[in-house]
Amino acid sequence: MKWREEISHIGDIFAIPLFALAIYYFYKIQKKNWIEWILLLFVSIAFICDTYFTFNYINSLKGKKYNPMIQQREE
Repeated sequence: MKWREEISHIGDIFAIPLFALAIYYFYKIQKKNWIEWILLLFVSIAFICDTYFTFNYINSLKGKKYNPMIQQREE
């Protein structure tokens, strides 16, 4: 894998706790306006997607490709 792709994956791994912190921040705001609701939605989606892609990346390093959408056959 190219070094640029590796840096991208490392950045994704470090982004997960920052997404979690942003979700906590937007959740704790008492009177949210519509922009804060939209930001909370987008940060939540980004957190879920980034976690999923990071999980797949880490499993690919182990030589396994995990995709929950496809049933895995036992051999």
